[in-house]
Amino acid sequence: MGVPFFDIPDRMRKAREYADLEQAEMAERLGVTRTTVSRWETGASKVKTLVLRAWAQETDVPLAWLQWGMTEAPTTSPSGAAIGADNAVVRPKGFEPPTF
Repeated sequence: MGVPFFDIPDRMRKAREYADLEQAEMAERLGVTRTTVSRWETGASKVKTLVLRAWAQETDVPLAWLQWGMTEAPTTSPSGAAIGADNAVVRPKGFEPPTF
């Protein structure tokens, strides 16, 4: 028997339900429409990290759980790149984006 896989939309819905919030209530808290919340929870629209941070705050669940299904943030991304404390990918020396 396998372990069920929950993707980001699944975890968003579970977190909202855990916080005892309806989609309309979550939408109002985030300043979006109920349809937008529904589209995020079904995976019809991609969710930005900023939204996940707000979602985690409103539902009182760890951001790392929403993003990766873990209670602590991983130290590497799925591609193997290092991840910093702010959940941003850390680029190796010499591969930093240019600054102007």
